[in-house]
Order: sequence, then structure tokens, then C-alpha cells
Amino acid sequence: MSSTHSLVLRWREETKPKIVWFLRGICPDGSYYGEIRSKFDIPRSLDNAHGIIRTVEGRLTPSDAKSIFTLATIIRSINHIDDATDCRGLLADGPINQSTILIRFKDTDPDTEVSRAFLEIIRILRPHFEPLYSMLSKNTTPKR
Repeated sequence: MSSTHSLVLRWREETKPKIVWFLRGICPDGSYYGEIRSKFDIPRSLDNAHGIIRTVEGRLTPSDAKSIFTLATIIRSINHIDDATDCRGLLADGPINQSTILIRFKDTDPDTEVSRAFLEIIRILRPHFEPLYSMLSKNTTPKR
């Protein structure tokens, strides 16, 4: 797929609580949309939703959008796809209902051009979501 398609990205921050980004669309024009949520380590039986979910949307700077799509091209060209289902991050090409996985990133991945490119995408996106982390970290689970 060419870079005229959107990208799909999932990333899990190793924080307490865990923060998970699920960007359903990062578009070539720099617009993005999706969800960011917290995951508390509590039994599901205590609460139907064991975290907080917020929708996100915004626009990257033109240079950040260009950098992300250039990095995605590097990842796409090397074609590093691991079959592991348990991964910390994932990047896919195309609309969410017809996407092609480009990389499943695990912390144990070796230091390669592909892993560095994926982590650079995360570094570019993180400032857009970090301001939400404190709000998402408030555990509102009822006490028993």
C-alpha cells in the first residue's frame, strides 16, 4: 500500500496504570483519531470498565506527519512482521477494516532499523498524549 493510505497504531506505555493508545487513523494530511485508555490492575468482577477511555483527535505538524510516513515507508520496505500476538506496539497500513500489519513491536526486539523507526514514530506522537496521562491515571473504581 502506498502512503496515501492511513496508518493504524497501537502502543502500550509501561506506566502504572498502563496507558494504551489505539489510533484508528493517522492520515497523510497529519490528522489523527482514536482512543487512549488506562488499564488498572484490578479484577474485572469489581467493575465493568477497569479503566478510563478518552477519544482523541488532532493534527500533527506537516513535518511530523511527513516524518511518520517516511518512517512507515522504512518499516514497510523491510517487512518485519512477527507472528507474536502479545506485543507492546503495532503499526498497520491502510484503513482499519482492511489494514496490513507492518510491525508487531516487542520490548525484546533487537535494535534494528525497523525497531528504531517504530520507536521514533512513538517519540513523535507521545507529546500529543502525555498531557492526558494524569487524568487517565485516576482510578475511579468503586471500593468494596
